[in-house]
Amino acid sequence: MKKAMDNNRDLKTQKRLRYGFTIIELVIVIAIVVIITAVVLLRQKDFDNTTLLKNTGYEFALSVKEAQSYGVSVRRELGNVGGRYGIHINLDSPKSTILYTDNNVQNNSYDVGEERRVDVFEAPFSIKSVCVVPMGGGEECSNTVGSSIRGLEILFVRPNPDALLYVVRVGNVVESVSEARVSIGTAKGKTIDVVIFNIGLVSVL
Repeated sequence: MKKAMDNNRDLKTQKRLRYGFTIIELVIVIAIVVIITAVVLLRQKDFDNTTLLKNTGYEFALSVKEAQSYGVSVRRELGNVGGRYGIHINLDSPKSTILYTDNNVQNNSYDVGEERRVDVFEAPFSIKSVCVVPMGGGEECSNTVGSSIRGLEILFVRPNPDALLYVVRVGNVVESVSEARVSIGTAKGKTIDVVIFNIGLVSVL
């Protein structure tokens, strides 16, 4: 009788052991959970960076539209009798743009003291390149070898909603263009493009 009870107890113990986990199984499960969590977190970080990059692109486009709005509206300030407002991009300072009031009608570009607001891009974003389409056609980008592009002026003159686009070259030579594309991105290569047409249309790609 006692032997039968011992055998029965041994069988129950074996059944309990059969349904348990070994230490190796637990380690494998924990490793799988850690790997899945790491992948999810990395994807979440990429998603956040992509969302922030899109927001940065739209914020820049809104700055251009703000200058356009000032240019076509009744907004007039002392010293700005022509109603000229613009966005200044200097590739030597790619982490910021300047919304300015153009008081010097001779040069169609930003001069020190004309700034209304300096917009600084949130890290790690900056302007990676400026591409322009000259009046004669074709496209030239600042990040190509031998390019003389140093900046861009996006100007709006009352009461016209059209954009006056000027590429600034080495030596502060200002040249009129029909279209401009500003690429904003990170050092890792992700970019978003804001295209400004001389008809006043602004598009985020």
